Amino acid sequence: PLNPYWTHGVVFLQNSDSTALRLYEKGEITGAHLNFLNGETKDIYVNLENWSPDLLPGDAMEWAIVDVDTGTDGSSTFLYINDIQENNDIEGRFVIATDEEQGIDTDASFDITTSSGIGATYIQAVNRTRPTNTELYLDDLPNDLVATVLSGRSIEINYTASDPTDYVWVYSSKKVLDNWVSAYALVHDVSTYLNLAVLPHHGYDMDRPFILQGLPTVKVGTSNNSLDIVLIVDPGYSGGFTGTALDAENVGNNTFIGLNEKGNYVIDAPNGVDKAYYRLLNSPTTPQFSLNKFEIFADNISHVELTTTQLFGVYPIFSLHKANGGNLSFIVGSSIRPVEGMEFKATSVMIDLRVKEFAGVPILPSWLGISNNGINGEFGNDESHYIVPEPVLSLVFTVLGEIL
Repeated sequence: PLNPYWTHGVVFLQNSDSTALRLYEKGEITGAHLNFLNGETKDIYVNLENWSPDLLPGDAMEWAIVDVDTGTDGSSTFLYINDIQENNDIEGRFVIATDEEQGIDTDASFDITTSSGIGATYIQAVNRTRPTNTELYLDDLPNDLVATVLSGRSIEINYTASDPTDYVWVYSSKKVLDNWVSAYALVHDVSTYLNLAVLPHHGYDMDRPFILQGLPTVKVGTSNNSLDIVLIVDPGYSGGFTGTALDAENVGNNTFIGLNEKGNYVIDAPNGVDKAYYRLLNSPTTPQFSLNKFEIFADNISHVELTTTQLFGVYPIFSLHKANGGNLSFIVGSSIRPVEGMEFKATSVMIDLRVKEFAGVPILPSWLGISNNGINGEFGNDESHYIVPEPVLSLVFTVLGEIL
């Protein structure tokens, strides 16, 4: 049996399929319309007409809760809004769906319109048949908002609003085998349009080195060029082993991080990125080599392309091409399995050769440096870097690391 957790407001119970609908609101409304479609697609419609809270001095902000729960084998939607302004018509539609053919575990869409404005808004959508949980929080709800969160093999956030808002927080978790994995994004200085996507890469090419194949792609579309993003995706969320983290300031429209059609790993920010930290974890590439950690620090980098080859089919050689912008550092942490049953962390002493282009060909050496497990360099225009392991020192440091 269902047990509603308050005794005033509106409660609707339907025990035949364990459905409960609860509405609690403060303040006076002229009318309330609630529609609920409980099928494969859960469709909830709420319309609160002419809401005119009567606040006395010292009263708390007016708020409302709408809670729809279809039981242990269904789904639930929870909505909380506060700071409701006077003479407010609030209309909301919340849809939860799945698309197995497209690899979408949860397609959660939220469409909210207000006539006088609302403060903070929290929305949660839970799908229990394909265990997923999607949450959305805005610190200041625009008058018109349409948002969609797709979670499955990829995660994609589509957001369109009538006015900018300060913060948008999106959280998605799902059950993979017996473990819960999650992805979340915190976005600051959100304008009227945002598209943020983390897409898996399944197009393996046997003729190219495996080191960077399979790493996810991150795409950002925005109506302004001052977006701040914190994005964290757990290993296993997109179906592979790789985890992703991105912390970027003043991200511009059409920013792209991922493999291009030539198989190069690209950072492309035609409208700028002030500072960015990008981390990839746990990327097994060959039976002999795993990329445990790959971190990039970029400062005012507009474009760079990273290519790889593998020495003796095992050890990586990195090349940076078409580099434009300020400073870039990257750190590599790897494991080597020379024989079956033996694995140890590899320490790579790298030689960094910087060359300039002449007649469109990178052939003029301009700088040579040595670093450990990565590089730190200042880029000019159309520079190329060749980062290769120094085999003797790399072997010495790797052996010392295992002994000590």
